[in-house]
Amino acid sequence: MSAGAKIDCPSDLMHMVSIPDGMEPCDDRNDLGKLTKAMFQLMPTKLEELINDINKNDDEKITCIVADYCMGWVLRVARKMGIRLALFCPSSAVVLALSMSVLKLIADEIINYNGEIDN
Repeated sequence: MSAGAKIDCPSDLMHMVSIPDGMEPCDDRNDLGKLTKAMFQLMPTKLEELINDINKNDDEKITCIVADYCMGWVLRVARKMGIRLALFCPSSAVVLALSMSVLKLIADEIINYNGEIDN
């Protein structure tokens, strides 16, 4: 959008869409193993198809993907397609900091491989 372009409606700036997770409506989404496997098998392909469909049919092209940082597969799709990516963390800052530091905590022997905190 050009610097002088007028925005008639804020909803014109962003459109939210969903893609299938690979599970059937009757499947148990509390089965994290099954859900994760289904997501990693189907969602990258579906996201790429969606982006290709939007980019070929609309005057406006997708220029950025906003995704939960836990959806690491989105990074591969964005890189493959040359699209910028913004990650966000819906949990607290301390959860993000901890998840980013787990390997260091294990390496420094603060957390052992069984997930127990050493004294």
